[in-house]
Amino acid sequence: MAQTSPASAARSIERRVIAKLSWRILPLIFLSYLVAVMDRANISYASVQMNASLGFSAAVYGFGAGVFFVGYSLFEIPSNLMMVRFGARRWIARIMLTWGLISGLMAFVQTPAQFYIMRFLLGMAEAGFYPGVLLYLSQWFPSVWLCRAVSRFYIANPISFMMMGSIAGLLMSLDGTIGVAGWQWMLLVESIPALVVSAMLLLFLPERIETTTWLSAAEKDWLLHHHAADHAASGAVEHDFWRTLANPVVLGIGLTCALVFMCGNALTYSTPKLLMQVSGWSLGTVGFAAALANIPTVLLMLLVCWHSDLRRAPHLHIAAMIALTLFGSIGMAWAFHAPAGVATFAMLAAYCLFNAAGTVVGPLTMPAASTQLHPATRAVGFAAINTIAQAGNFLGPVLWGYAATATGSFQLALSAIPIILLVPLGLVLFMRRNRLRRVVLATNAGY
Repeated sequence: MAQTSPASAARSIERRVIAKLSWRILPLIFLSYLVAVMDRANISYASVQMNASLGFSAAVYGFGAGVFFVGYSLFEIPSNLMMVRFGARRWIARIMLTWGLISGLMAFVQTPAQFYIMRFLLGMAEAGFYPGVLLYLSQWFPSVWLCRAVSRFYIANPISFMMMGSIAGLLMSLDGTIGVAGWQWMLLVESIPALVVSAMLLLFLPERIETTTWLSAAEKDWLLHHHAADHAASGAVEHDFWRTLANPVVLGIGLTCALVFMCGNALTYSTPKLLMQVSGWSLGTVGFAAALANIPTVLLMLLVCWHSDLRRAPHLHIAAMIALTLFGSIGMAWAFHAPAGVATFAMLAAYCLFNAAGTVVGPLTMPAASTQLHPATRAVGFAAINTIAQAGNFLGPVLWGYAATATGSFQLALSAIPIILLVPLGLVLFMRRNRLRRVVLATNAGY
């Protein structure tokens, strides 16, 4: 009888462990993130009726939409610290419960002050969800699988944008049914999934490797061994709160995300206008095209994150995605001056590249940070990175709108995006160089 080699046995255990983790954990996290994105962004659809119904100006709506990120950013780090104290299962379920309730209560706002308060509270309630989920996944998946695991729930982001338009249109068509406005129907109905998924998380999300019943003793040993190796490779433990915030990895990854997200979020709110201006299409046609543009995003995300784990080169893949985002923005700017016969195709192709590559930067960054942050510092480090990144999400639409208003067109703002993206591209390459240098020094010190 042929004997199984140790390497073959280890690969067999690895396949079983990753398959079990993927089926037991990732579907719940995927559903949670899908609901999170929809509940955060559904106000953009509700505003079509809500602003007219309540007499909200563009300034009132814009400030209310943006104040979400204020509450979100202020409570990111406290939320992650509370998750460490109370456990991921209970804390993530609590996050979903509170944001589901607040999202539903948004349907009853009547004044600008109420709108501002509820949006701030919604941001506060959702704070810590994304970095908390990343921290949780890093406690289960070994570093060589982490980027793939993140990509398999992060695809909920582009998928949600493919779903939102049709769902919002259906719910808002109920306008006037039993005396309830369409925008109120949408906010009320779309808050329910968060409450349901909250209960599912509380019941089914596993808490710790050691107490898991669906992993065998050998599988637990394999997983714990790989986590111990990852912890040792991440360097010394940094217990000081403020030194963790000042960690170059935290600041570098956070600034990279902020600048990329700033450019991406700036275009998000004007994409329909850009596509309509170049193509001459109706809003419905443009909305359908923008939804289809998320299909290559999903495919690229899964492929790039798989390859990043395989090559163990997250910084290089982040740099490649930023470079593609930069080329996409150049293509969109060029489309305004392209011949009439190719302008529409050029704008759509460039937007697909910009949207796909820019979105893929997100799931690559935290796994890159996790390779250099000890587990004891990840709760603060991940939350701090996401807090810095949210500044970009907030500033992008503000600066874009100011530039478009001042110049009377989108072209100057669009032309500035490639220049801005050169900064995170250079920063990531610099961080990669420093990381490789530290690896070489550590290797030489071991001899």
